[in-house]
Amino acid sequence: MPIPQQLLEAIIATQDNFDDTPRRVAEQWLNKNSQAARGELIDLQLSLAIMSYNPSENTVTLDSQLSFLLESQGQNFIQFDGLAEYVEDYTYHRGFVEHIKLSAKNFLQHAPTLFSLAPIYHIDLTDVASVSESLFQSPYLKNITSLSLDRNNLTDENMLQLASSPYLGKLRWLSLMFNSIDIDGAAALAESKSLAKLKYVNFFDNIVDPTEYQAVDQGVILEHILPESGQELEKRCGHVRWLHSKAELERNLSPNRFTIG
Repeated sequence: MPIPQQLLEAIIATQDNFDDTPRRVAEQWLNKNSQAARGELIDLQLSLAIMSYNPSENTVTLDSQLSFLLESQGQNFIQFDGLAEYVEDYTYHRGFVEHIKLSAKNFLQHAPTLFSLAPIYHIDLTDVASVSESLFQSPYLKNITSLSLDRNNLTDENMLQLASSPYLGKLRWLSLMFNSIDIDGAAALAESKSLAKLKYVNFFDNIVDPTEYQAVDQGVILEHILPESGQELEKRCGHVRWLHSKAELERNLSPNRFTIG
């Protein structure tokens, strides 16, 4: 028996305020319906999410318990949640599958089912170029906060399609590594009115990477340097938030896609 749809809908409705109450209700439902291990996953991940702000000695113990639970029961969990046949990879976060990887074609074909089964906010997509126009016009992108489009042979034309999507208003984190994007594609993103919440873009190994690079000493960032392409972009578009990083340590340069606000 899957988790009731009304519970999943209640969880999805709390995306913007991080209210864990519906997740705890789902945990109780699982425990009452002979799915104690699945309920334990919710409990462990929610407890660790709270501890991330104030780590304690218990954190190591809970991390170990979580790793063992996912290693021993992970396949059972994904089968129970009904997602196994649709995705290539997935990540449980705060007790539920929030991140999936699959082809863009499969996303378009199965999106109604996927979003009825889990509170999905983070997606990695492959084979995007051939269906990019349809993809970026999909209303099922409306709750997505992070999107990876690495290694998809994307060009400036694809960035124009992405930038004009009316359904990416919640997007905060975007990875575009190993594509063929030039300055006009970057400008399309910078000028987009639909991407007002975008805070981080990774352009590594494109024709152009206009984002800041850093002078680092022993993991500490000494200076943020905007390359000429970034300076050109801001001359064309004004200040662009995702060109800049406020990180003080090298390990924080790429923000956590699950928690970026």
